[in-house]
Amino acid sequence: ACMESHLPAFKESNPQLEVVTELIRGQHPHLKGFF
Repeated sequence: ACMESHLPAFKESNPQLEVVTELIRGQHPHLKGFF
């Protein structure tokens, strides 16, 4: 899955961002950003 493979590297290469993950069973994964 994209979230499992790419998100940790994205989080590590962007330390200025706060990355929080939340697992909700039965729903498609989505990303939310606030700036």
